[in-house]
Amino acid sequence: MSWSRFEPGFTRHPKRLESGVTACWLWISSVDHCTTYLTDGFLSASSVSSLSPLIQGTALKKAVAALLACRAWEPAAGGYLVHDYLKHNPSAAQVDAGRQSNRD
Repeated sequence: MSWSRFEPGFTRHPKRLESGVTACWLWISSVDHCTTYLTDGFLSASSVSSLSPLIQGTALKKAVAALLACRAWEPAAGGYLVHDYLKHNPSAAQVDAGRQSNRD
C-alpha cells in the first residue's frame, strides 16, 4: 500500500491559499491519484475530469487554471505535473522496490 505525504502546514501554504478552496481540493485529489496509480506526479489530460466527481464543468476549468497560475501544477506533454510531487512522495520505482522487498 502507498501513502500520500503532505508537508505539515500544507493547508496554509501560499499556493493552497492562492488557488482557493475548489482548486485546493482538486490538488489534493491529484496527489491522491498520483499515489494510487504510481504516476510520479504526472496527470494525463484525460484523467483530470475524474479526479473529483464534485468538481466538473466550468468549476473544473477554473480550478485547473488556478492550479496552473499558482504553479501547483505544471504543464507537461499530454497533461500536467504536480509540482514537487517526487520531493515529498516516493517514486513508482521506490514503491515497487519496497513491495518486492516485502514479498521477499
